[in-house]
Amino acid sequence: MTLGAKYLAPVKITAPAQPPVENVVAYFTGLDAGEPKRVDRDAVRNASKENPVWAVVLTDVPADLRYGGFPYPDLLRRETAEIYLRSTHDRYAERFASDFGGAIKYVFTDEPRLPGKLGIPFSDAFAEAFRKDRGYDLHDKLESLLFDRPDSTAVRFDYFSTVNRLWTDNFMRPIYEWCGRHHLLFTGHHWEHGWPSLNDHPQVMSSLRWMQAPGTDLLGFQFKPTRFQDQARWFANQMELSSIGNQLGCPRLLCESCGAGGYEMALRDFKPLEDFLLATGVNLMVPHLSYQTLAGARKYDWAQTMSDHSAWWDGYALQANHVGRVLYTLAQGKPHHRVLMLNMDSTPWIRYRHEKFLPQGENQPDPLQPIHLAQIDTISELHRSGIDFDLGDEFSMAELGEVTDDGRLCIGQAVYETVMIPPAMDNWTSATLERIGKYLAAGGTIYAAGQPAAYVDGRKNERPAELAAKYAGQWKQSQTVAEAVAALRGAILPRITAAAGGPLPENLLYRRHVRPDGTVIYFFANPWETPLAADVRLEGKQLIRLDTVNGTATCVPTYAHASGQITQFDLPPLGHALLVSLPQSGPARDMPPEPRWQKIELKPQKIVRERPNVLVIPFCDLKSGDTEARGVNTALADDMNWKQHGCEKNIWSFTAQFRRSFIDRKFPEDSGFTVDYHFDIVPDDLAVVRDSLQIAIERPWLYEVTLNGQPLRFGQHEPWFDEEIRKTSISPAVQPGRNTLRLIARPMHPLCEIMPIYVLGDFALAPAAIGFIVVKPRPLQPGAWLEQGMPFYADKVSYGYTFSLDQPANQIAVALPDWDGTLGQLSIDGRPMGLFAWPPDRLELKTDLRAGEHHLAVTVAGNPRNQMGPHFSKGLPIVYSWIYGAKTQQPGEKYMLWPSGLNEQPVVEVPK
Repeated sequence: MTLGAKYLAPVKITAPAQPPVENVVAYFTGLDAGEPKRVDRDAVRNASKENPVWAVVLTDVPADLRYGGFPYPDLLRRETAEIYLRSTHDRYAERFASDFGGAIKYVFTDEPRLPGKLGIPFSDAFAEAFRKDRGYDLHDKLESLLFDRPDSTAVRFDYFSTVNRLWTDNFMRPIYEWCGRHHLLFTGHHWEHGWPSLNDHPQVMSSLRWMQAPGTDLLGFQFKPTRFQDQARWFANQMELSSIGNQLGCPRLLCESCGAGGYEMALRDFKPLEDFLLATGVNLMVPHLSYQTLAGARKYDWAQTMSDHSAWWDGYALQANHVGRVLYTLAQGKPHHRVLMLNMDSTPWIRYRHEKFLPQGENQPDPLQPIHLAQIDTISELHRSGIDFDLGDEFSMAELGEVTDDGRLCIGQAVYETVMIPPAMDNWTSATLERIGKYLAAGGTIYAAGQPAAYVDGRKNERPAELAAKYAGQWKQSQTVAEAVAALRGAILPRITAAAGGPLPENLLYRRHVRPDGTVIYFFANPWETPLAADVRLEGKQLIRLDTVNGTATCVPTYAHASGQITQFDLPPLGHALLVSLPQSGPARDMPPEPRWQKIELKPQKIVRERPNVLVIPFCDLKSGDTEARGVNTALADDMNWKQHGCEKNIWSFTAQFRRSFIDRKFPEDSGFTVDYHFDIVPDDLAVVRDSLQIAIERPWLYEVTLNGQPLRFGQHEPWFDEEIRKTSISPAVQPGRNTLRLIARPMHPLCEIMPIYVLGDFALAPAAIGFIVVKPRPLQPGAWLEQGMPFYADKVSYGYTFSLDQPANQIAVALPDWDGTLGQLSIDGRPMGLFAWPPDRLELKTDLRAGEHHLAVTVAGNPRNQMGPHFSKGLPIVYSWIYGAKTQQPGEKYMLWPSGLNEQPVVEVPK
């Protein structure tokens, strides 16, 4: 049985003598001009004499190394899921069932997809399922599916209805039910970021319904902490997730967060991204990703690692504890959203047209773009107005929707007081029509932006307009989104507003949960690069602020207003506030006075680099078979070497190994390669640096290694930076001026990947015409490491100071006014005191300091990107940014490097 996915795509026939095309479903002429006409098979030869004929061909998805060298499977076939579950999940159950629901809680899927980027997903099995669903043969209606015809909206609706049913019944639901039987939560995420494109997925939100722990992803290359308007697309994705979670009562809502932002990404980047997610309902973070090893090209696969490869790793608990404390607090209550905004699920279906079937050479507007913009605009306007709302997808509403006698609409566990219909929602399913009709008949109210839907199930239908006319008093129709939302806001008064009752700044994100006793929990986030100040009106009588860094609670000053209270926010960039509002008044509490701080003089002491300095050598000379290259970057040399050995590319790059197909691969005995790396040492400085010099190489046991012709032995030498990178002394073999390290691989081995090498030691680096040259070290000073001969150093530097107290102090404040790096660690008298990772870069600490002299140290962790690269590209952190960033050797001044260092000494204060 063949279960590879298939699709329909056009093939152009330009001459009568052209070889016959196999697996043709239909022939057309006029596709070039945008006027396609079906041609009988027997007439193709004559027709192609005058005009090109296009054959619509049923094509197999090709084999791909990303999928273990196999075609991507057809996820619309029930057999696919059955075989998948038998070969994977059942095998896990045989071995680990006793841990299911305990140590093992989740089953993760990552971006399952259709082959829609290649063409129209199709197969004989699909055609038969369609005929049973819709009562006609889709082959007879291909013109209407592929091109624009009077009945295209109906045929396209029918097509995607069957796609969505098969996707749900044959793929999502079997896994969901298997997990349910085995006490596991089905989780992961889909292609939600591409909505409303239908190339990868028929409908995201209705798929999330069939996960016990629905999920999304939001990664570092996607999210930027600029302003809400720039990130509204991701906000809409998270609203889909949190809405289905509210409706199903899901215990966990997952996001594959952070990561893939490049090796420069660190805690300062994680916090705004995950605060954004916390404020939109995510309660299970899965950081992307943690490498077991950074050897080989996999280090360039969506680069970023949550692991001890990063110098900031021992401070990661700061972020993890912050997230954990927010989630634990919010878990004490539940959101109660009063407004349901209908999701435009089936409207994209009737407007979809695959780009391969558009007239050739014409740039036609994307018919789905207005739908996308209307959806984002409506969601954003609801947020800006402070209206609490969920999204309701048509299919979950059809399955789980109920209408109460008092005119409220329920979906699962969520109950809504009113409904919002966005503009551009031009199609309803018949189930939506029935549900909305019952809702209006029971007295429900609708706020609509624009005209009622003109289609039901893809067919012209006056029924939505008739409902609007029949219930004109309940159907509040507006011409624009802003007008509709303003009317809605007048009826459903926001629970959280500015002090005067108006909307809050749109950049302020928040999550509101209510406990059974009436206590309200708020998480406010300012995940942007600018500060945010606002007076905020909240419910309740008392306000307590929970500190997510140190776990303490303090009272917040407020003043009463009507039945609530008003407080002032002054959030720094990337700031937040976790608040608990109590419904009852309590005894008056005197707020502790703010300390009056006095500055303490610091005396600088020693500045110490905690690890050897690093010279990264990312260029080399290659000799592999008849392939020769000089001075090329190692990623390009690696690519050239794999091709020389008969591979399309590095077999480990963007690929998935099936069983041991890669690692057991054997190359001919006469295969292999030689690669040379060069570095220079100022002759007069060699004596100063010689004894400290070491070289670090990935998997040196795979090579014959020489330096300047002298063999280097690694044996059982200790790892450096990674278990697969070993270091050894090179002092006996190093020489003044040019040095050449040679690696010889004979034969080629699957783990032989051409990667940078690293020179380690007590030295400085100076920019040169080619890269950097090794010079003698110099004492470190405050300021950028880049300017002190450490352009690639990504570890830690400790800055020591002393200060004196005339009398004991029970508090101390330490601020870093100007620093660069990924983490700052504060210690006083050898005791760890706190971490600097995000604004305001100030720690106010309770302590017990005696009178007299004290030692203070700030340890700055550098930026991993300076070591890992790419050094010549600002593109996505994938292998191509390394391969094509700079193909040949560059001068040192051309390297892209991130600043690190303590530029000004800390400011230390104690109470007067």
